[in-house]
Amino acid sequence: MVSNPQNAGRQIDPKTAEATWFRAPIHDPYEIYPELPEEYNHVEEQWFARSAGSDIWVCFSDLPDATRDALWEN
Repeated sequence: MVSNPQNAGRQIDPKTAEATWFRAPIHDPYEIYPELPEEYNHVEEQWFARSAGSDIWVCFSDLPDATRDALWEN
């Protein structure tokens, strides 16, 4: 679980990062709020990135704009 994804996202170097997608709830991509009402459990493709060698995946929506843009270009 990522306690502060924005902080973890600032550590990601887009030149060496890994990126992939997972099917995850759009309102809770880290799936940390099991008590969300059913109408918020819509699942879609969510893109995530992590630093090379890290096991912490960060949703693209939590990345700094420059990092996200650089990853989309690769």
